[in-house]
Amino acid sequence: MNLRWLKDFIAVAELGSFSRAAESRAITQPAMSRHIKGLEDQLGFQLIDRSIFPATLTTAGQKFYALSLTMLEEFDQGVSEILKQSESDAGVIRFAMQHVLASDFFTRWWQQQSPSQNLQKVAVEADNLHDCVQKLEDGHIHFMMCYQPGEETLDLNQDLYASKKIGADILVPVSAISDSAPKFSLEPNTSVPLACSGSTDFMGKVVDSLIERNQDAPSFVRIYEDSFSEGVRSQVIAGTGLGWLPMMLVQRDLDAGRLMIVGEERWRQNLTIHLYVRHDRLNEAVRSLWNKI
Repeated sequence: MNLRWLKDFIAVAELGSFSRAAESRAITQPAMSRHIKGLEDQLGFQLIDRSIFPATLTTAGQKFYALSLTMLEEFDQGVSEILKQSESDAGVIRFAMQHVLASDFFTRWWQQQSPSQNLQKVAVEADNLHDCVQKLEDGHIHFMMCYQPGEETLDLNQDLYASKKIGADILVPVSAISDSAPKFSLEPNTSVPLACSGSTDFMGKVVDSLIERNQDAPSFVRIYEDSFSEGVRSQVIAGTGLGWLPMMLVQRDLDAGRLMIVGEERWRQNLTIHLYVRHDRLNEAVRSLWNKI
Protein backbone atom coordinates (compact mmCIF):
# COMPACT_ATOMS: atom_id res chain seq x y z
CA MET A 1 0.00 0.00 0.00
CA ASN A 2 1.32 3.44 -0.94
CA LEU A 3 2.04 5.32 2.29
CA ARG A 4 1.67 8.73 0.66
CA TRP A 5 -1.74 7.80 -0.74
CA LEU A 6 -2.74 6.78 2.76
CA LYS A 7 -1.73 10.19 4.08
CA ASP A 8 -3.57 11.86 1.18
CA PHE A 9 -6.73 10.00 2.20
CA ILE A 10 -6.33 11.11 5.82
CA ALA A 11 -5.99 14.72 4.65
CA VAL A 12 -9.25 14.46 2.65
CA ALA A 13 -11.01 12.82 5.59
CA GLU A 14 -9.91 15.51 8.03
CA LEU A 15 -10.34 18.55 5.78
CA GLY A 16 -13.49 17.43 3.95
CA SER A 17 -12.27 18.85 0.65
CA PHE A 18 -10.13 17.50 -2.17
CA SER A 19 -8.83 20.99 -2.98
CA ARG A 20 -7.85 21.88 0.59
CA ALA A 21 -6.35 18.43 1.13
CA ALA A 22 -4.32 18.79 -2.08
CA GLU A 23 -3.05 22.18 -0.94
CA SER A 24 -2.06 20.83 2.47
CA ARG A 25 -0.18 17.97 0.80
CA ALA A 26 1.45 20.28 -1.79
CA ILE A 27 0.04 18.40 -4.79
CA THR A 28 -2.53 19.27 -7.45
CA GLN A 29 -6.20 18.44 -7.00
CA PRO A 30 -6.23 16.05 -10.01
CA ALA A 31 -3.26 14.21 -8.48
CA MET A 32 -5.09 13.97 -5.16
CA SER A 33 -8.16 12.53 -6.90
CA ARG A 34 -5.99 9.96 -8.71
CA HIS A 35 -4.32 8.91 -5.48
CA ILE A 36 -7.62 8.38 -3.65
CA LYS A 37 -9.04 6.46 -6.62
CA GLY A 38 -5.88 4.34 -6.76
CA LEU A 39 -6.18 3.58 -3.05
CA GLU A 40 -9.82 2.59 -3.50
CA ASP A 41 -8.86 0.29 -6.38
CA GLN A 42 -6.21 -1.37 -4.21
CA LEU A 43 -8.61 -1.85 -1.31
CA GLY A 44 -11.58 -2.95 -3.36
CA PHE A 45 -14.11 -0.61 -1.75
CA GLN A 46 -15.14 3.05 -1.99
CA LEU A 47 -13.77 5.48 0.59
CA ILE A 48 -15.36 8.77 -0.53
CA ASP A 49 -19.01 9.40 -1.40
CA ARG A 50 -18.64 11.58 -4.49
CA SER A 51 -22.39 12.01 -5.00
CA ILE A 52 -22.61 14.73 -2.34
CA PHE A 53 -20.70 17.90 -1.48
CA PRO A 54 -18.53 18.44 0.47
CA ALA A 55 -16.53 15.23 0.24
CA THR A 56 -17.91 12.72 2.75
CA LEU A 57 -16.55 9.37 3.87
CA THR A 58 -18.54 6.26 3.17
CA THR A 59 -19.19 3.88 6.06
CA ALA A 60 -16.23 1.83 4.86
CA GLY A 61 -14.21 5.04 4.55
CA GLN A 62 -14.93 5.98 8.17
CA LYS A 63 -13.73 2.59 9.38
CA PHE A 64 -10.66 2.73 7.17
CA TYR A 65 -9.86 6.26 8.42
CA ALA A 66 -9.66 4.99 12.00
CA LEU A 67 -7.57 2.03 10.84
CA SER A 68 -5.27 4.36 8.86
CA LEU A 69 -4.47 6.45 11.92
CA THR A 70 -3.58 3.32 13.88
CA MET A 71 -1.47 1.96 11.01
CA LEU A 72 0.49 5.20 10.65
CA GLU A 73 1.08 5.48 14.39
CA GLU A 74 2.40 1.91 14.55
CA PHE A 75 4.48 2.50 11.42
CA ASP A 76 6.07 5.65 12.87
CA GLN A 77 6.83 3.91 16.15
CA GLY A 78 8.38 0.95 14.36
CA VAL A 79 10.50 3.13 12.09
CA SER A 80 11.61 5.22 15.05
CA GLU A 81 12.77 2.17 16.99
CA ILE A 82 14.61 0.68 14.01
CA LEU A 83 16.18 4.02 13.12
CA LYS A 84 17.42 4.61 16.65
CA GLN A 85 19.08 1.20 16.76
CA SER A 86 20.57 1.14 13.27
CA GLU A 87 21.81 4.73 13.25
CA SER A 88 23.18 4.46 16.76
CA ASP A 89 25.18 1.42 15.72
CA ALA A 90 26.45 3.05 12.53
CA GLY A 91 27.05 6.53 13.95
CA VAL A 92 25.20 8.11 11.01
CA ILE A 93 23.30 11.38 11.32
CA ARG A 94 20.85 11.99 8.49
CA PHE A 95 19.74 15.40 7.22
CA ALA A 96 17.19 16.48 4.64
CA MET A 97 17.11 19.99 3.21
CA GLN A 98 16.18 22.06 0.20
CA HIS A 99 18.63 21.69 -2.68
CA VAL A 100 19.93 25.25 -2.43
CA LEU A 101 20.99 24.66 1.20
CA ALA A 102 22.68 21.34 0.49
CA SER A 103 25.72 22.89 -1.16
CA ASP A 104 27.60 25.84 0.29
CA PHE A 105 25.55 26.59 3.39
CA PHE A 106 25.43 23.08 4.81
CA THR A 107 29.12 22.53 4.09
CA ARG A 108 30.11 25.66 6.01
CA TRP A 109 27.63 25.02 8.81
CA TRP A 110 28.70 21.40 9.26
CA GLN A 111 32.37 22.35 9.39
CA GLN A 112 31.49 24.58 12.34
CA GLN A 113 29.64 21.75 14.11
CA SER A 114 31.66 18.65 13.29
CA PRO A 115 34.91 19.38 15.19
CA SER A 116 33.02 18.86 18.45
CA GLN A 117 31.20 15.76 17.22
CA ASN A 118 32.68 12.27 17.34
CA LEU A 119 30.70 11.06 14.31
CA GLN A 120 31.55 8.43 11.75
CA LYS A 121 29.32 9.71 8.98
CA VAL A 122 26.75 12.32 7.95
CA ALA A 123 24.24 11.71 5.15
CA VAL A 124 22.41 14.52 3.32
CA GLU A 125 19.26 14.20 1.22
CA ALA A 126 18.32 17.22 -0.93
CA ASP A 127 14.63 17.55 -1.81
CA ASN A 128 11.71 19.97 -1.97
CA LEU A 129 10.35 21.37 1.30
CA HIS A 130 7.25 19.17 1.39
CA ASP A 131 9.20 15.94 0.95
CA CYS A 132 11.81 17.05 3.49
CA VAL A 133 9.07 17.53 6.09
CA GLN A 134 7.60 14.18 5.08
CA LYS A 135 10.94 12.45 5.65
CA LEU A 136 11.19 14.02 9.11
CA GLU A 137 7.66 12.91 9.98
CA ASP A 138 8.27 9.39 8.65
CA GLY A 139 11.48 8.98 10.62
CA HIS A 140 13.77 8.61 7.59
CA ILE A 141 16.04 11.43 8.81
CA HIS A 142 17.13 12.97 12.10
CA PHE A 143 17.26 16.64 11.11
CA MET A 144 15.45 18.78 8.57
CA MET A 145 16.92 22.11 7.45
CA CYS A 146 14.91 24.68 5.51
CA TYR A 147 14.38 28.30 4.53
CA GLN A 148 11.42 30.23 5.93
CA PRO A 149 10.29 33.78 5.11
CA GLY A 150 11.07 36.33 7.81
CA GLU A 151 10.98 34.82 11.28
CA GLU A 152 8.26 32.30 10.46
CA THR A 153 8.56 28.65 11.46
CA LEU A 154 6.76 25.61 10.13
CA ASP A 155 3.40 24.75 11.66
CA LEU A 156 4.46 21.48 13.28
CA ASN A 157 3.25 19.85 16.49
CA GLN A 158 5.41 21.44 19.19
CA ASP A 159 4.95 18.41 21.42
CA LEU A 160 6.83 16.33 18.84
CA TYR A 161 9.12 18.78 17.06
CA ALA A 162 11.60 21.50 18.02
CA SER A 163 13.45 24.03 15.88
CA LYS A 164 16.45 26.32 16.10
CA LYS A 165 17.37 29.26 13.89
CA ILE A 166 20.81 28.57 12.43
CA GLY A 167 21.21 31.17 9.70
CA ALA A 168 19.78 34.00 7.62
CA ASP A 169 19.68 34.98 3.96
CA ILE A 170 17.91 37.40 1.61
CA LEU A 171 15.92 36.56 -1.51
CA VAL A 172 16.90 39.21 -4.06
CA PRO A 173 15.77 40.03 -7.62
CA VAL A 174 18.73 39.75 -9.98
CA SER A 175 19.35 40.31 -13.66
CA ALA A 176 22.10 39.71 -16.17
CA ILE A 177 24.09 42.80 -17.13
CA SER A 178 24.03 44.61 -20.48
CA ASP A 179 26.15 47.73 -21.12
CA SER A 180 27.00 48.05 -17.42
CA ALA A 181 23.32 48.09 -16.42
CA PRO A 182 20.75 45.43 -15.54
CA LYS A 183 19.22 43.86 -18.62
CA PHE A 184 15.82 43.80 -16.86
CA SER A 185 14.25 46.09 -14.28
CA LEU A 186 11.20 46.26 -12.02
CA GLU A 187 9.82 49.49 -13.42
CA PRO A 188 5.99 49.74 -13.41
CA ASN A 189 4.05 49.45 -16.66
CA THR A 190 6.70 47.26 -18.28
CA SER A 191 6.74 43.63 -19.37
CA VAL A 192 9.45 41.54 -17.73
CA PRO A 193 10.40 37.93 -18.57
CA LEU A 194 10.66 35.89 -15.39
CA ALA A 195 12.76 32.83 -14.61
CA CYS A 196 11.43 31.32 -11.41
CA SER A 197 10.46 28.32 -9.32
CA GLY A 198 7.00 26.86 -9.83
CA SER A 199 4.09 28.35 -7.88
CA THR A 200 3.83 25.19 -5.74
CA ASP A 201 7.51 25.33 -4.74
CA PHE A 202 8.65 27.19 -1.63
CA MET A 203 10.67 29.85 -3.49
CA GLY A 204 7.89 30.22 -6.04
CA LYS A 205 5.36 30.94 -3.30
CA VAL A 206 7.64 33.54 -1.71
CA VAL A 207 8.12 35.28 -5.06
CA ASP A 208 4.37 35.23 -5.74
CA SER A 209 3.80 36.85 -2.34
CA LEU A 210 6.37 39.56 -3.09
CA ILE A 211 4.72 40.37 -6.41
CA GLU A 212 1.22 40.42 -4.91
CA ARG A 213 2.11 42.90 -2.18
CA ASN A 214 3.67 45.35 -4.65
CA GLN A 215 0.70 46.79 -6.50
CA ASP A 216 2.85 48.68 -9.00
CA ALA A 217 4.61 45.51 -10.13
CA PRO A 218 5.44 45.19 -13.81
CA SER A 219 3.70 42.60 -15.94
CA PHE A 220 5.69 39.39 -15.52
CA VAL A 221 5.85 36.79 -18.26
CA ARG A 222 6.91 33.43 -16.85
CA ILE A 223 9.16 32.02 -19.53
CA TYR A 224 11.15 29.52 -17.46
CA GLU A 225 10.25 27.47 -14.38
CA ASP A 226 12.57 25.17 -12.46
CA SER A 227 12.28 23.56 -9.03
CA PHE A 228 16.04 23.96 -8.63
CA SER A 229 17.38 27.43 -7.82
CA GLU A 230 20.60 26.52 -9.65
CA GLY A 231 18.57 26.08 -12.84
CA VAL A 232 16.93 29.48 -12.36
CA ARG A 233 20.35 31.01 -11.70
CA SER A 234 21.75 29.62 -14.96
CA GLN A 235 18.86 31.08 -16.95
CA VAL A 236 19.20 34.48 -15.29
CA ILE A 237 22.95 34.57 -16.00
CA ALA A 238 22.20 33.66 -19.63
CA GLY A 239 19.89 36.69 -19.86
CA THR A 240 16.70 34.68 -20.27
CA GLY A 241 14.85 36.71 -17.65
CA LEU A 242 14.88 38.33 -14.24
CA GLY A 243 14.79 36.02 -11.23
CA TRP A 244 14.65 35.99 -7.44
CA LEU A 245 17.46 34.00 -5.85
CA PRO A 246 19.02 33.61 -2.38
CA MET A 247 21.92 35.98 -1.82
CA MET A 248 24.16 33.09 -0.72
CA LEU A 249 23.65 31.45 -4.10
CA VAL A 250 24.43 34.52 -6.22
CA GLN A 251 26.99 36.41 -4.10
CA ARG A 252 29.91 35.23 -6.23
CA ASP A 253 28.02 36.16 -9.41
CA LEU A 254 27.39 39.65 -8.03
CA ASP A 255 31.04 40.05 -7.05
CA ALA A 256 32.19 38.84 -10.48
CA GLY A 257 29.85 41.18 -12.36
CA ARG A 258 27.75 38.43 -13.91
CA LEU A 259 24.58 39.57 -12.15
CA MET A 260 23.18 42.75 -10.61
CA ILE A 261 20.48 43.27 -7.97
CA VAL A 262 17.54 45.28 -9.26
CA GLY A 263 14.68 47.12 -7.59
CA GLU A 264 14.23 48.73 -4.20
CA GLU A 265 14.37 47.08 -0.76
CA ARG A 266 10.65 46.30 -0.91
CA TRP A 267 11.37 43.76 -3.65
CA ARG A 268 13.54 41.69 -1.32
CA GLN A 269 12.51 39.09 1.25
CA ASN A 270 14.44 38.27 4.40
CA LEU A 271 14.82 34.53 4.93
CA THR A 272 15.76 32.56 8.00
CA ILE A 273 17.25 29.07 8.04
CA HIS A 274 15.85 26.68 10.63
CA LEU A 275 16.86 23.22 11.79
CA TYR A 276 14.09 20.87 12.94
CA VAL A 277 14.26 17.68 14.96
CA ARG A 278 11.72 15.21 16.31
CA HIS A 279 11.99 14.70 20.07
CA ASP A 280 11.15 11.00 20.14
CA ARG A 281 13.83 10.05 17.61
CA LEU A 282 16.95 11.32 19.33
CA ASN A 283 19.70 8.75 19.69
CA GLU A 284 22.78 9.68 21.70
CA ALA A 285 24.71 11.21 18.79
CA VAL A 286 21.72 13.20 17.55
CA ARG A 287 20.88 14.49 21.02
CA SER A 288 24.51 15.51 21.58
CA LEU A 289 24.60 17.51 18.35
CA TRP A 290 21.21 19.13 18.99
CA ASN A 291 22.23 20.27 22.47
CA LYS A 292 25.43 21.89 21.17
CA ILE A 293 23.83 23.86 18.33
